[in-house]
Amino acid sequence: MPIIGIVLEPLDTLFFRGGRPFGLGLSGESGLPAPQNFTGALRTWLLERAGADFRRMRGQPSLAAAFVAAGVPWLAETGFRGPWLADISDPASPKPFVRAPANLALTAGEPVALCPLRTPLPGWSPPSGEPQMAPLWLKRRKPDKARPAWLTFDGL
Repeated sequence: MPIIGIVLEPLDTLFFRGGRPFGLGLSGESGLPAPQNFTGALRTWLLERAGADFRRMRGQPSLAAAFVAAGVPWLAETGFRGPWLADISDPASPKPFVRAPANLALTAGEPVALCPLRTPLPGWSPPSGEPQMAPLWLKRRKPDKARPAWLTFDGL
């Protein structure tokens, strides 16, 4: 199955929020849309473009059966990944960004992966029921505070 990348360029500031109540005295949250919301928006757009019969989708036992009833069975086999922020300075090859792994640190500007300690740390015990857990530890100099929050796939 071919892989297709979609680049969405906003005309204005994008604001996505979760399903929590939003009003006076309540804090709002924003960020990238949740993957399931993004997938739902793309599926709806694809259904509309394919001329699907939305009424025939109601009451079907599964999503795949709903797509078949609507006349777009291929949509059940379509997978979605993302959304990701991306550098699109070269539109021919956009570079998506992903969150940096939690075990990444920088030492003298070079990325270093934090490794679990093999010997017990004095005074530390793993949470109950998790005997295999060990703290992550950097055995070199102190990590830089300028740890990147985002990485390209190449950087990852």
